[in-house]
This record gives sequence, structure tokens and C-alpha cells, in this order.
Amino acid sequence: MQRQSRARIMDLAWPLFAGLGFVLKVTNRTLLAWWLDPWLQRRANKALWDDVQENLYFLYTKGQPIKERWPRALPFDYASVYIVFENLRFCFTRGRGEVNISVAPRHAPDESYQLAVIIAALDSIDITQVMQ
Repeated sequence: MQRQSRARIMDLAWPLFAGLGFVLKVTNRTLLAWWLDPWLQRRANKALWDDVQENLYFLYTKGQPIKERWPRALPFDYASVYIVFENLRFCFTRGRGEVNISVAPRHAPDESYQLAVIIAALDSIDITQVMQ
């Protein structure tokens, strides 16, 4: 008996919650998301850029950062920074407690490879050991 009454309540309440969720989503996108998300993303990217400057000064002094006019909002707390150094393009990505560095040729930025995999291949280490 209780199970049937719960199911009936959910059948009645579900459209109300779905409508409320839709109104809140539209309100958020209309009032906040167009300016707040890019601002928060710029702030996260700036913090990552400061860390790259502090720890990898040789890339910072000789490389050229790629600045985005309008940063796309990344999920959760992710931040990304791009640096061009000679004929290489480095992408530093930080989020959820991990840092990933990928390397791509300057002329083909879509052909990127993780730096850990490149180093493992150069050292003749099994790549599955690196990715664990």
C-alpha cells in the first residue's frame, strides 16, 4: 500500500519539479551564465597560468601564451592554458586534483599527445604502467 501511494505522489509531483527545474535553468542562463561562467573560467585559467609561470619559468620566458578572447566554460573546476614554444604547443589542464600536459605540433594543434605517454615511449616503458 505504501509503495503505491509513493508512486502516485511521484507521478503528481514530477511535473511540478520538472517545470521548476526548467524555470531555474532558464533564469540562470538568462541572468548569470552569460557573464559569470566566463568570469569564473578566466579566474581559474589565471590561477593555472600563475602556477605555470612559477614552476615552469623556462617555458614562460621563451614561450608565447595563447590568449582566448572569450574562454569557453569548462566543467567543474577545470582550467586550461596554452603555450607555444618554438614548434610545439603545450596544453596544461588542471581539474579534479590532477594536472595533464599535452603536446602538439604548432601547425596541427588537434594532433596532441599526453606528455606522460611521450616520455614513457622514449624510455621504452610500457604505457599501461604510466597510465595507472
